[in-house]
Amino acid sequence: MSLSRIAKELGLSTATVSYVVNGKGDQNKIPKDTQERVTEYADKINYKPNKLARSLFTGKTNTIGLIISDIGNFYYSKMAKSIEEEARKNGYETMIVSSHEEPELESDIIQNLCGRKVDGLIISTTGKNKEDIKALRDSHFPLVLIDRRYKGLKTNLVQSEIFDGSFKVVNHLLKLNYQKIGVVTTLNHLPSMSDRVEAYKEALKGHHISFNSNLVKEVPFDAKLELIKTVLSDLITSPNAIDALYVTNNKLTMLCYEALTEMNVRIPFDCAFVSFDDMDYFKYITPSLTAVKQNVDEMGKIAVRILIEEINTNALTKRAKKVVKVKMDLNIRNSCGSLLKNAMAV
Repeated sequence: MSLSRIAKELGLSTATVSYVVNGKGDQNKIPKDTQERVTEYADKINYKPNKLARSLFTGKTNTIGLIISDIGNFYYSKMAKSIEEEARKNGYETMIVSSHEEPELESDIIQNLCGRKVDGLIISTTGKNKEDIKALRDSHFPLVLIDRRYKGLKTNLVQSEIFDGSFKVVNHLLKLNYQKIGVVTTLNHLPSMSDRVEAYKEALKGHHISFNSNLVKEVPFDAKLELIKTVLSDLITSPNAIDALYVTNNKLTMLCYEALTEMNVRIPFDCAFVSFDDMDYFKYITPSLTAVKQNVDEMGKIAVRILIEEINTNALTKRAKKVVKVKMDLNIRNSCGSLLKNAMAV
């Protein structure tokens, strides 16, 4: 049934009915008893507002855009699921797009989503579109960065306690008396990645171990197995021979794990192994992997709540940007555990 038909049945104007069903009754000073009549009748006939018509009336589409690195990566797919579910609970649909770590594509996606009149954006950025993000912020467009940030740019941000998490996992190795810890990392132009390496340095310092840059290997985001084998070969042979390996994201973790297996390096007997970004399946492989876990579900929910608060705030209202850091958990398993190592040594 159309709004005009409802209006005719109730003896009201179409505008009055439209204001009520679109939640604008109080704003337009529609009497409470009239609002109740319209609401009760709409419920009785199971009236569902036309979303397009509603967006034209309210200026809102009740749609948010989510830009992530790679929906095929379990970490980001889990993040997207959390955001989508929380958005739906709050009456919003989510448009999810992958940037594939391509800055130009990310910029195009931002423009396209804004052109589609999304009410706000949640972005896990490539880290190379600072001006685009600044323009969104300065125009008061509802925006939340998740997982990744820009140095010197104040925005709403939801992120793990990355430095603390990285420090925890490296410090765990050091407490087990591993002295020569190698690192495989990527994307160090991103503060969220460089923070992991800085925490590694700080943990070494706390145990009076000098930092050796030769033990830190940076590889491209799309690194293939053969390159990883070359990098690890350098780390496990003299003079760089390591006794433990720290890998700074889940994608690289599985590549390094596969490479070490093919190179017949026994974990943890020849080399201990820890990871940033715990995945559910890490506990099931042999040996199970010690890793520090990002609470992605919580991050996604918080990001949605902050974004909706931004959407519902007058665009010209100056508000302090919210920065939320979510605690990380260290999950200790067999890939560096002294129990397994000692048992095999007996």
